[in-house]
Amino acid sequence: MTAKRQIIIYILAFIGATQALAAFGYVGWIYVGVALSSGTYWLWIGVAGFRTGDESKWARQLFFCSIAVVSAISVAMAIDSSPLL
Repeated sequence: MTAKRQIIIYILAFIGATQALAAFGYVGWIYVGVALSSGTYWLWIGVAGFRTGDESKWARQLFFCSIAVVSAISVAMAIDSSPLL
């Protein structure tokens, strides 16, 4: 399995794990929105790696996007810790 495929699988698993917090009632709707939108953007950048010509630029984008996603989700969790249930 190539590294790019593993990256896509990891991002999908990460998105699933972030949504599990909402499914079990630990976070609210703001968190869900932030986690879904930022995770989808991260996935979009990951998929773009299959058609990129500049591997180095793509890898840098993916890395910085992952840091932004984790930061955004952490802030959203701090703000919106009210459960959905």
